[in-house]
Amino acid sequence: MRAPYRYFLLILFSALLGACGSDPGYDKYAEAPSGGLRVINAVSDSPALVVEYGTQSIGNINFSDSSSIANVIPGLNRTTTISYVANNELQKLAETTILVPQDELVTVILTGTMDNVGFLTIQEDTSAPAEGATTTELILVNATSGSTPVQVDVVDSVAGETRHSISIDAGVASSPLAVPETTGLSINTINPDNNAIVWTSGDFTVAPGLRPLIILVDHYGPSPNHRGLYLTPIGQFPFGNESLPSALTLMNLIPDRTSVDLYARTVRNSNPFSVFVDIDESAEAGNYSISLQQLATMPRYRVDGEFESGDVDLGYGEITVSNGDNTATITIAEGDGSLSNLVIQINASEAAVNAELITLANENVYLAITPNDVGLTTSLVLSVDDGDGTDADAEGLSRLASSNLVIEIEASASLFTVDGVAYERPSNQVDDVIEGATLYLFTVSGDEAVEFAISERELMASALGYLETSDAILAEEGSIIFYITPPGEPDTLLYEESLSILGGAYQLVTAGGIGETLDFGLAIDPRRPISKHKVISVLHAAPSTAILDFYVLRTGRSINDFTPSGNDIPLLSAGFYNLTGDTYQLTVAESSSKTVLAGPLSIETATSGIQRVLILDANGGGTPPQLVIQDTGS
Repeated sequence: MRAPYRYFLLILFSALLGACGSDPGYDKYAEAPSGGLRVINAVSDSPALVVEYGTQSIGNINFSDSSSIANVIPGLNRTTTISYVANNELQKLAETTILVPQDELVTVILTGTMDNVGFLTIQEDTSAPAEGATTTELILVNATSGSTPVQVDVVDSVAGETRHSISIDAGVASSPLAVPETTGLSINTINPDNNAIVWTSGDFTVAPGLRPLIILVDHYGPSPNHRGLYLTPIGQFPFGNESLPSALTLMNLIPDRTSVDLYARTVRNSNPFSVFVDIDESAEAGNYSISLQQLATMPRYRVDGEFESGDVDLGYGEITVSNGDNTATITIAEGDGSLSNLVIQINASEAAVNAELITLANENVYLAITPNDVGLTTSLVLSVDDGDGTDADAEGLSRLASSNLVIEIEASASLFTVDGVAYERPSNQVDDVIEGATLYLFTVSGDEAVEFAISERELMASALGYLETSDAILAEEGSIIFYITPPGEPDTLLYEESLSILGGAYQLVTAGGIGETLDFGLAIDPRRPISKHKVISVLHAAPSTAILDFYVLRTGRSINDFTPSGNDIPLLSAGFYNLTGDTYQLTVAESSSKTVLAGPLSIETATSGIQRVLILDANGGGTPPQLVIQDTGS
């Protein structure tokens, strides 16, 4: 990252320079005055915010997002206005005056709440790092909505020491903190009352002179914890290894069962980005340790020889690509056999391969073909019916036949250890090492082991009644097998299903269906109240009508004049909407027509908050569906 950064300032401000005029003495090569401005929305209860710098639009910025860097005229105090959209009109929220110095980058962080927006302005140091520099500087910003200071530790795991430990008040940025170059820096925030870690970024790399901003913002999950945003003059990036809290709420939506017990088996994984673990009921409970030394790679084949350009024509005919159970025949018309077109047609086919043109140092090209499966051996076979009448030579389209391809890159095996036992496998998907578990190998962990634990079956919700929801249960990213049983009968299994839980999200797990046809659904639950908006979540839970359309429209509008807000929605799927002003109506219709099945249901938006609307069977099951509103937050 170091070299691109050194040229960033030159590229950025060169792109922002302009010239005009033809008066005598005008120097078209003279630098025009310029400056850079970007804005981050950290207002915890805000919708997307519209930012205007004078009359210049900076962008429409969602919560926890950053605008791009805008070129602005420097050296002038400009009124900066923050607005939001309500009823298709801009409503002014706050304003301040900002001055951007010439050739400088100013970052403005919007903090607080909709009732009290704060402006935190940071003039970033975009100068090139000194030759041979080995350190960088971090600026830490507390943009959370909490009123108490945040304790922050900057830890270098490679050196095994804490580089900085500071307390940052709300709405305040730290002074620049010098950090040596490392691949193992981590930002940890601490609750000063009990010394518990609230958030950790996980290890990331810092390069000399990059000078990132680390901005702490609210994270709405099972509790109002926070998370971090990583910004440099190049842009905003996620922390790939950050640890964010997740939680699950369970709901019984089986209309012909008054109550059920819900069980689960879980996989707790220390690093799912390196090794993801999926299990079934036969997986043996226990603790496991995996170290991954090498990933399996695909072989890459190439057409023997090189060509002057992608326009070279290899002829016409048919190419049949077989790879395992997958076979595709590609017809190349006369005049369409250029290398470039062959790449397009192969990749557009159902052949399980990827074709590409590789450019050599001498500007010549060659055609490479890689099977999509990973392993030491491949069943890839290419046969050709060449339009020139000869299929076995090395001329024309026959050059793509397997007999004329050469291996450019050999395949390699995955190398890993499980509980100290070494394994070698031809694939990165391994299902024969731990009974009932499939390992998906993603990144080399080296000497650092990935620890995971498979649990026994655990009771998650006891005698959960129809339409009842459980308390929130803390969860970790990974696979969870859920089970439905009658109350008090753990050995009578009605249904089981494995679901993949997302990290850092509040999720609703629904048990639905009717009779013996049961199912589980998983949906993101809206948990961030948005000021001046009504947030509604619409969940299809009517098993007697498998697929539905629903319409969320302003009162007085006809569904005949609009496309569905949710189209062909399957059972136990959900969508949510931010509504502002006026009154809205929810109408449920057949997916194949606009025949109304339920509604319209009036939705008031006078009071901000979160509501869930359930589309349910008639009482006890069957049609027609009914609509029920639940309050889920405020």
